[in-house]
Amino acid sequence: MKQQNKTKKAIKQKKTAIRKKTNIYFEIVLIIIIIPFFSFLALSVFGKNSPDLIKNILPNKSDIKIFTEKTFYSAGEDIEIFVKNNSKKSIYFEPCKYLNRFEKMADGKWIESSSYAGAKIYDESGFKKEKDFASCKIQLPENGAGIYRTVVRIYYECEKPGENMCKNSNVFYSNKFEVKS
Repeated sequence: MKQQNKTKKAIKQKKTAIRKKTNIYFEIVLIIIIIPFFSFLALSVFGKNSPDLIKNILPNKSDIKIFTEKTFYSAGEDIEIFVKNNSKKSIYFEPCKYLNRFEKMADGKWIESSSYAGAKIYDESGFKKEKDFASCKIQLPENGAGIYRTVVRIYYECEKPGENMCKNSNVFYSNKFEVKS
């Protein structure tokens, strides 16, 4: 009788151990399935209300090029600058009349030589265009002869036109050009 009870007890313990192992395996498999499912679900739900992960990545500096039509200008001439967007993101820059920001080479360093001062008025025309190429005619810097480059701030993730309406921005520089008097 004692032997029979011990045997029944041993069998019961083995069955309990097998159930515990089975439960552990089941829980592990369930976790492996549930975690990715809820991660995917959370990303898809929150992705609708905020920019998705790919949109948060700003274009590389090499994706946007600012350049001038010539490398030599005479005083009084207008300069034409070009903006080439090779990124897949929409970009925005200020209206041409505000793009008169220059840096001048002095003693091997770039020194800001002019910038627009005053209130800026933005209009909605052309905003969010997916163009990959744009140009602007602006006046040459008034600081006399020298080597210059234009400075253009490019904005990303904008709600409306205007520097205060954009989440991110970077400064880009054109090629250098010479102004002769």
